[in-house]
Amino acid sequence: DWQNALDAYRQSCNLRSSEANFHSKIALCSHRLGMKEEALDAMGKALDLEPGDAGLHADNAILLMRDGRSEEAEEALEIAETLDLNHPAVKRAKEVLHQESS
Repeated sequence: DWQNALDAYRQSCNLRSSEANFHSKIALCSHRLGMKEEALDAMGKALDLEPGDAGLHADNAILLMRDGRSEEAEEALEIAETLDLNHPAVKRAKEVLHQESS
């Protein structure tokens, strides 16, 4: 379940806090559990570690949109598109933002 996954990623992150992937997984699990602020904080840490990762910016756009922060979501998506327009996560984020803004 999501809570067990979150606990496991937190433990992994304690051991290797410089891994952006662990922070992004914490963000995903936290979001699924309704812990929006923790999700955004964890994604912020992931982006601090890997600012050039288009996938992280795209995932951040989705989290922001689902938190009702559509302007920030659009900005995050623009960054992701600038980094890698063809990244699968960027394409997914564009679809999600389009669906949720309609």
